[in-house]
Amino acid sequence: MGLRRLLRQAKVRLDARTFRQYGLARFDAEAVRDSDVVIAAWPKSGNTWMQCLVAGLQYGVDSSNAPDRLIQTLVPDLHQNRTGVVMSDTMAFKSHHTPQPQFRRVIHLVRDGRDALVSYWHFRKALGYTGGISDLMGETDKVYSNWWEHTKSWRTNPHGAEILTMRYEDLLSDPQPQLRRVAKFLDINCDDERLAQVISTSSFSRMQKREKKQGWDNKVWPKDAMFVRRGVSGAFLDEMSPEDIAAFETRCGDVLQDMGYELSSQDR
Repeated sequence: MGLRRLLRQAKVRLDARTFRQYGLARFDAEAVRDSDVVIAAWPKSGNTWMQCLVAGLQYGVDSSNAPDRLIQTLVPDLHQNRTGVVMSDTMAFKSHHTPQPQFRRVIHLVRDGRDALVSYWHFRKALGYTGGISDLMGETDKVYSNWWEHTKSWRTNPHGAEILTMRYEDLLSDPQPQLRRVAKFLDINCDDERLAQVISTSSFSRMQKREKKQGWDNKVWPKDAMFVRRGVSGAFLDEMSPEDIAAFETRCGDVLQDMGYELSSQDR
């Protein structure tokens, strides 16, 4: 049973000062402090993976065995609106938000928008979505917009945040130097052995095994669907039609190229 529910059942109402006094906080976008770090990414761009990596870096957690509830306690998801314990002077938070003025330190995690869109489509299908990729391409969410607007907004950095930009593909192909950048950004001292251990325990194969064994601390996600699906680079090439690839690249080819991704529709 969650702390918020317990307090509600006990009819206890705590103001913000009382929450801070007892090491508690309402973890939402408005509560992020200047010292905190927000891991910002469009959905299905490796944000949950980074959440596990940071939990391992910052708290020494073996995320291959840790229950999701523990990961969510250590690196909370700002979209779950939880009440939790303030674990450190620098908390890391998972978020899909576009830039917010209170987000002063940000790890901007970017994935090839074509792969992210395909993965997001599978995610939405598991939750009952019946449209195709082309239908989903035209959606604009009020929190995270679409892939290209989300990416452009963080590149523009309208509120002057300190931003560490990282590509999902670089983290996938050469994780150790990328994770070292994350550790430095979080002011965490760790040697190569520690980095290798965190990478190993947070590998996709281990995350998949953990999901099959423990599931997620989320009542919405169906038990017969895999949240950690493929986790590979370039999956869009065999999951998107040439027409959908061309349509996506027409919309945001400039953003893809700005992030170092090659266009493919012209070669198909």
